[in-house]
Amino acid sequence: MKISRLLFVLLGMLGILCVFTLTVPQFRFVFLRLLVAEPTEQEVAELMRLRIELQRLYGLAEATPGNTNSPSFSWRAGAADGVLERRHQLRLYGLTRQDKQDEIISFVRAYKHENDTNPVRIRFYRSENWIYTNALGSGYRGDEKLLRSIVVK
Repeated sequence: MKISRLLFVLLGMLGILCVFTLTVPQFRFVFLRLLVAEPTEQEVAELMRLRIELQRLYGLAEATPGNTNSPSFSWRAGAADGVLERRHQLRLYGLTRQDKQDEIISFVRAYKHENDTNPVRIRFYRSENWIYTNALGSGYRGDEKLLRSIVVK
């Protein structure tokens, strides 16, 4: 009986803490930073090596608003996927043929096996959808059609 009461009190306190930190802007940032930590230098270095190999072997260009080359990709090192699991993320654009997607997945799988990196989430999209906000070419991403998503563990 005492354990359930203690658990009830702790859960109540946690709830109050969550409501407080999410409603007060100064604390919201700190709370979210605890859940989504920045990637480590090692995680960034892991993904940089993989990125360089993908560019060298497959001629992929960086996905930026001014870049219309296809195929292209973007990446994020050690991104939190859920609360506890950290995965690298690759977004590839313009690779619509399944055999080319399989080739890149096989390469990432072999690379990960050889280098013992974090899991890698690979998402293939039909094309980039940049919405330009000014004449200088800056903008943001609009909705993009996801073709395939896989996690290489």
